[in-house]
Amino acid sequence: MKKAFSLVELSIVLIIIGLLVAGVSSGSKLIHQAKISTIITEITDIKNSTKAFEIVYEQLPGDFDNAEGFWGTYNSSTNPTGTVNGNDDNVIVLGNEGYRAWHHLSLADVYSGGFSSGSTSAFVIGTNVVESGYSGGVYGIIGGVRNGYRANYIRFGVISGVNNNAGIVSALDAYKIEKKMDDGDPSRGTVRTNASGYVNDNAKPNGTVCINGNFTESDLSFVFASTGAVCVMDFEI
Repeated sequence: MKKAFSLVELSIVLIIIGLLVAGVSSGSKLIHQAKISTIITEITDIKNSTKAFEIVYEQLPGDFDNAEGFWGTYNSSTNPTGTVNGNDDNVIVLGNEGYRAWHHLSLADVYSGGFSSGSTSAFVIGTNVVESGYSGGVYGIIGGVRNGYRANYIRFGVISGVNNNAGIVSALDAYKIEKKMDDGDPSRGTVRTNASGYVNDNAKPNGTVCINGNFTESDLSFVFASTGAVCVMDFEI
């Protein structure tokens, strides 16, 4: 005759199952929180490296107009490790200077990586764009105009064509990062959030899955109901 489980034994089994489920759930939350912390750490590292470069050379990486004088002129055959000058207008233009900014940083020994000044037609991970520890994300450097003044920023997103202006984090995660690094507002401050990048203050989309609002600064807010990877984030240097 088979012996049945007692109520006490069943209770113990249920408690163990509950603890296992709770442990898995807590572990998943911790892993996700670690991913968010990774972004903050990486952004801080890039910003510090850029500031260090600016202190030493008194110009911005990528925009540096005497880079060739320090590290030689890029030539795919005779000097593949050389670089190309910027124009020192305080804007790191995506098409050329933004791609070469990482190489300038690495040549100056303020940021590690095997970058190159040769590829400027599109993002290539490890060559002219930095891959994030947050799966699928990359960091680009780009300049633009905000409210009439020039600004340069680190863009966190997914590669889309020649840019990285496809969403990578949920609106909720973007908000958490904003709160830790800035003011929690997607439309102002040193951290900006949008569905496809924040090239300037006149290019904010209406009613996206990342943020809602119109073209006035104070009307934009995060769409927390969205759970997909929909936001691109820009961090001012």
